This record gives sequence, structure tokens and C-alpha cells, in this order.
Amino acid sequence: MKTKDQVLSAFKEFHALVEREIGKKFKCLKADNGGEYRGPFEAYCKMYGIRMINTPPKTPQLNGVAERMNCTIEEKGEWIKAMEEEINYLHENHTYDLVELPKGRKALKNKWVYRLKIEEES
Repeated sequence: MKTKDQVLSAFKEFHALVEREIGKKFKCLKADNGGEYRGPFEAYCKMYGIRMINTPPKTPQLNGVAERMNCTIEEKGEWIKAMEEEINYLHENHTYDLVELPKGRKALKNKWVYRLKIEEES
């Protein structure tokens, strides 16, 4: 995010992603009492039944959790870009062909799995 006015749209994407991936409702959000979490953001949370917990004013030592959440939302954009690039490479290199699913068969669920490569050969 470049500016704080993008928090709501980024959170909407994050909210949908979390509920889709985990399959459970988003129930609670801890925020640092910043202005970006007021007004439309509060209305959105109320509309979806998300309870907001704000840290007390003038307690920057408690802001770390909320600030890490902002970093997570920013990093999410980088991961999405990386996944899109990977999919484009797979298409460009004709790595696979899409085929019709045979009758009576169910498709397997798919998840992105990331691992840290420590050695060049792994």
C-alpha cells in the first residue's frame, strides 16, 4: 500500500482470501486505533460481523501486532504478483494441458506450497 486510504480495499481482499482458504468466518481484528480504521472500515467490519479491538491511545508498544498485519497485507501483493508470474511462465512454456475431467471423477483441491531453498540442488 502506498497510502492509508488503501487499507480498506486491501483488507477486503485479505478478508476474502482468509475466509476462502480457511473456510471459516473472520471474527476479530486488532487495530492500532489509526484513522484508517475509522468510518468506512468500521462500517465494513460491522456489516460482516467482525469485532474490532483497538489498542489504547499512546501505547506504541502495542502497535506492533497491527503494524505487522499491515506488512502482511503489503507482502500479500508481492506474493500474488509472484504467483501470477509463475502461472504465466507455465503457460508460455506449455508445461501442461487443460483437459476435460472424466465422468465420475472429482478434481483435487490445489494449494500453493512454498518452501525455502537452502541448497542449490534441493
